Amino acid sequence: MTPIKDFVISFAVRNNIKFDLSAYKISENFFRNILIKRNSLAFNWCKGNKKIDSIATDAFLLDLGTVIISLLLVFENKTDEFINKLTKENKGE
Repeated sequence: MTPIKDFVISFAVRNNIKFDLSAYKISENFFRNILIKRNSLAFNWCKGNKKIDSIATDAFLLDLGTVIISLLLVFENKTDEFINKLTKENKGE
């Protein structure tokens, strides 16, 4: 039951709280789709595994961290700097 409760709680939070993910250059819908896919993968991959509670919690904390980092970057007007660094890293610079 714990993974189901975690999924329901995270889904409720994600659907009721508006957040700014412009630091990652992604929309809320894109982010939600990633979350749904990640949760589905974790749940189906670890079905019957005792570690599912930890995996669900880790996924939720990862999602929460993404939102918090983006909000802080927007608040501190560092979105462009962050995007530039991400772009350089992705290009291997």
